[in-house]
Amino acid sequence: MNLNEIKTVSDLIEQNKGQTFADEMIDQLMDAGIVIGHEVCVRLVGAAIDFHRKELADKATDDELDAMDIILWTKDLTNLEHAKAILETIDLGQDSDDEEAE
Repeated sequence: MNLNEIKTVSDLIEQNKGQTFADEMIDQLMDAGIVIGHEVCVRLVGAAIDFHRKELADKATDDELDAMDIILWTKDLTNLEHAKAILETIDLGQDSDDEEAE
């Protein structure tokens, strides 16, 4: 979205109708199929977990420790770890398809 092009409410509405880069990526994932889409989801959540761990390590060594900030980042990290664990339990039927092919 180019904010310089928005002069009226109608301009804003028109800008919001367009497909974003994220929308295009989702469309490509949907075209790639469920297995690839699932793998990308798991990897993205894993990357967010790694990011949160790094940030928490940095925050824990800050001279001005902010306990509430660390609590919130820890809560988010825990939620991401749970989300990844749940995603990893999804059965896409790959194992059964592989066994049938043998």
